[in-house]
Amino acid sequence: DYAERYPDMVVPFIREENLGPTRNLVDLCQRATSPYIALCEGDDYWVDPLKLQKQVDYMEAHPKLKASSTRTRVQMSENSHLTSWYKRQPDGEYYFPDSQPGYRGQRLFKPADILQHVLCHTSSLFYRWNYDVDIPEWYYRGHIGDWSLLLMQTGHTRVGYIPEVTSVYRVNESSTHFDADRTTHFLRTWPAQISALVGFRDYAAEHFKKSYPLGAVQAKIELETANYLTAALKIGDLQVVSEFMATFPEAARIGLSAYLSSYWDRRRLVRELTWRGYVKAIRQPRNLAKIGRFTRHLLKNQDRRSRVKRKLGNFKRFVIYWLYSLTSKKPNLWVFTSFQTRGYLDNSRHLFEYVCEHHPEIDAVWLTKDDDTVDKLRSSGYRAHLAESREAGRVMKRASLAFTDHFRQSDYAGVAGFNHGLKTVQLWHGVGIKYMGDLRNTAVSGVRRSADILPCSSDGLFTKLTRRVRYLRYARSRELMEEYFGFVEPGPQTKWTADDWKVPPQNRIPAGYPRSAPLYGSSVDNVEPRVLYAPTYRWDKAAEIELVRKLSSAIPLIDQRMTSVNGRMTVRLHPHTWRDYGALLSPVLRQASRVELDESPDISDSLGSYSVVITDYSSIAFDFLLLDRPCVFFCYDLAEYERKEVSLAYDYNEYSPGTKAHTWEETLDAVAAYLVDPSRDQEWRQRILPTFWDPRFTGPDSAERIVVFLKERLGIQDGTAEGSHDR
Repeated sequence: DYAERYPDMVVPFIREENLGPTRNLVDLCQRATSPYIALCEGDDYWVDPLKLQKQVDYMEAHPKLKASSTRTRVQMSENSHLTSWYKRQPDGEYYFPDSQPGYRGQRLFKPADILQHVLCHTSSLFYRWNYDVDIPEWYYRGHIGDWSLLLMQTGHTRVGYIPEVTSVYRVNESSTHFDADRTTHFLRTWPAQISALVGFRDYAAEHFKKSYPLGAVQAKIELETANYLTAALKIGDLQVVSEFMATFPEAARIGLSAYLSSYWDRRRLVRELTWRGYVKAIRQPRNLAKIGRFTRHLLKNQDRRSRVKRKLGNFKRFVIYWLYSLTSKKPNLWVFTSFQTRGYLDNSRHLFEYVCEHHPEIDAVWLTKDDDTVDKLRSSGYRAHLAESREAGRVMKRASLAFTDHFRQSDYAGVAGFNHGLKTVQLWHGVGIKYMGDLRNTAVSGVRRSADILPCSSDGLFTKLTRRVRYLRYARSRELMEEYFGFVEPGPQTKWTADDWKVPPQNRIPAGYPRSAPLYGSSVDNVEPRVLYAPTYRWDKAAEIELVRKLSSAIPLIDQRMTSVNGRMTVRLHPHTWRDYGALLSPVLRQASRVELDESPDISDSLGSYSVVITDYSSIAFDFLLLDRPCVFFCYDLAEYERKEVSLAYDYNEYSPGTKAHTWEETLDAVAAYLVDPSRDQEWRQRILPTFWDPRFTGPDSAERIVVFLKERLGIQDGTAEGSHDR
């Protein structure tokens, strides 16, 4: 009715469904066309008829500011539990920002002020609206988004303050937002606030300059997490704590890290002062200065000792790297490890086991930082040592080859006895559409091309000498891809990578991956078909959490659809992911009879038992391609993945041979269609296969091809080689 009467003033947006407060707010603001936007929501109201005019005049006079606020009166009952939070003013009232703890009378609010004390109330905010701000998805998951929206809109700039009351914040404790007591209200609403803080920390790190106060964001996360957990423990609600840790693992990690840091600081002070001295010091404020001086002295000395210790350690490793390289090597002594010297999986694992079982002339040793892996392998009759032990140092000193399926610098740089004479064999960990040659995709230190330290034939005498000196200094901390003794090259895609990494042609091994061997001869259960969901690793934390949330909300639907096709789905998140999502997924998985979580580190042994694979950008799709079985590509975030994660070497839509789905409903429809007709897209799969696998040497004998190639290069004959010793 108002829109009909005042069409130039009122624009209605009739929602077909509830968008939620934050998404609704942003949607409305983004539809505006004005240079300024003012907010007044819920039960709040304005009390100054000149409010907007005053703020327009203020913003016009301060063109560099992106937002301004005014004083806001807080209206609430005297028995409200929030009265213990605000400071009553001399006139008996409560105001923003005057009644907020931390307000010091400033007229310009820095980002750190807003983060620490929330000095601006939403009803007073007046924006010079930036329509180009990219609002992240985490923002919409919270029910309160005023402060994070303000920080995203203002960035590095400050918020101006007009010390005149123009609005009222009405605390209506009968509304859906408030609870009867402060603790209950806090425990219900604050997890979303903490999650938003974590999201904003990542947003600020990506979008704002280095000078942005990220330390204040981190400190706020630590404080609010500690407050939340303290409140929960105070009332003995451990279920709340458990749910918080499962739902917001990153916030919980930050809070617990801060607590443990504080705990060990206290232990250190008690050790130095004795318990009685520590208690006396904290009870008498004048002694706090002594603690401060003592702590600074302690940390300064500790830092100095750490620097000296670090330099001595680096020097020791430098000497070992070059001294051990002079030791004669045993051609038949080979060492193996996998991801960051902790995993027992992938191509390294499969080749290691193959060598142990089929080539007794080779002395194969597995190195790891995991005690359980050592015990497990030794109980199976294999040789294994802890990577930092003396035994590992002795083996590394005499070994001729070191096998990795990630990078030498991630897998061997911290291993005892790591030396220049130990030649690297790069097995790698898969083929796919991701561009492997872009070394910016890895955070492993030292993984870069080494043309700056490797002499070339066109160099003059001085340049050659300079590069040799630089090589002596930097070789230990470089990947040295140009000097790989062996690089497994199963097809055209890896040939492209080897060219890019400058791997010498004579050092490239024409063979498939050892981990593919279990695929050949595998079969599927046609009565109760199995489906695998295996998404790839995400560097972007928010993207990974979003993936898991989509999965969690879809599990009831997945269970229903698996029942309809008499199938089962196995969910396997990437083994290298830095989060443990089992606690988050377990409650909903317990309600599903046909969906299970596989947390084993290596999928190779069971991959051949699946009828259909669901993935996004993982190399597992192209391992599965060897079986000529269908794959569904669940690629809802393709554009974001390419923009934030890695570049793709091939056109995704053409070189991912299977149905592209953007929702779980579409994905499950495609799975059902493939189960009815597995031959769908078979021609497409067979056309794409030669791009990634050369059929001349990709097969069940790949491990043998690798061993034969290396033995020929090392001059090892069949039978027991000279210099080998008992296992």
